[in-house]
Amino acid sequence: MKAQPPLSYLKECFNYAPDTGVLSWKSRPESHFANSGYARNWNGKYAGIECGSRHPKHGYLNIQVWGQKYQAHRLIWKIMTGEEPNVVDHINGDTRDNRWNNLRSVTPSQSSKNVSVRHASKSGVTGVSMLRCGTKWQAYIASEGIQIHLGFHDKFDDAVAARKVAEIKYGFHKNHGRKRLQPTT
Repeated sequence: MKAQPPLSYLKECFNYAPDTGVLSWKSRPESHFANSGYARNWNGKYAGIECGSRHPKHGYLNIQVWGQKYQAHRLIWKIMTGEEPNVVDHINGDTRDNRWNNLRSVTPSQSSKNVSVRHASKSGVTGVSMLRCGTKWQAYIASEGIQIHLGFHDKFDDAVAARKVAEIKYGFHKNHGRKRLQPTT
């Protein structure tokens, strides 16, 4: 992960509203710019405006600082805690929702236990698939890098139930396997 700008710099740049998740530009000091003309021009155009642009595929809000793009939720975490997180998880899975109560710092393993169902899933349920012979449903789960077989089932619902029990046993987030949200621009 690339290092973020210092906390003091971020606090000079941004206002963050924890209840709405909106990150907006502050009127930045002249020291952020090559000269006072650039500072006046930039502040006249952007101060008070919500910052960033949404990535069209995954919906994360990206913000350019010091000529580099940063994900807003990671900058927000640093602004609020003073720490650079390893991974910031959107608890409800909505990458557009940067409200403070929807963000949490987690390990990569914890983050993988709170993901939506993949687009390529033919069954629509994470960890449940039809065998190639087309007669039984297979249930499986991966935890801590190990894939665990949860059995073959005659009924789809039985395979889903086996998967749900395993998600609880292995500490998956209650939102894991939800339908994927479509990012809006």
